[in-house]
Amino acid sequence: MTDGRRRILVDINIFIDIIERRMNWQNSLAVISAVDRKIFGGYVSAATKLVLDFRRARIRGDEAARIEVKDILKSFRVVPLDEPVLASSFADKKFDDVEDAVQFHSALKVAQIIVTRNKIDYKQVAGEIEVLNPEELMEKYAKAKGKTW
Repeated sequence: MTDGRRRILVDINIFIDIIERRMNWQNSLAVISAVDRKIFGGYVSAATKLVLDFRRARIRGDEAARIEVKDILKSFRVVPLDEPVLASSFADKKFDDVEDAVQFHSALKVAQIIVTRNKIDYKQVAGEIEVLNPEELMEKYAKAKGKTW
C-alpha cells in the first residue's frame, strides 16, 4: 500500500479488546473501522491471524472461528511469518516476549506505526517505529485533521 495512507500494523491485543469487550474496546473498533474505510493501510502479522483463530475456536468451534477471523481481518494485509521475521524475532534481546518481537519485526517490513494496547511492550523500540494506542492514533491522525471515524 503505497497510496499515501499511513500504514499501521495492528497488534493482536486490539482485536482481543473488541472480541472480549475490554475497557475502551470502542476505540479499538474505531481503528479497525478506519482501516475498513481506507483511512489507514492496515496490516497484521501472520501470528495475529493464527492466535485469533486459536482463541475463537476454543469458544466458537473451528468452522465459526475461521469465518469470524476472515471477516475481522478482511481489510487487512497479512505480513508473512517468514524465516527472516522469525530469525530476527528470536534473536532480538530487546524483547522478553517473542510474540511482541514478531509483531515488531513484522511492522518494520511494512508499517510506519504499531497500534497496540500495551505500549510498554514496545518502549525499547519506540525510537525505531512509532508506537501508539488507539486513542493516541485517533488524536494524532484523525482529530488533528478534522476526520471522524
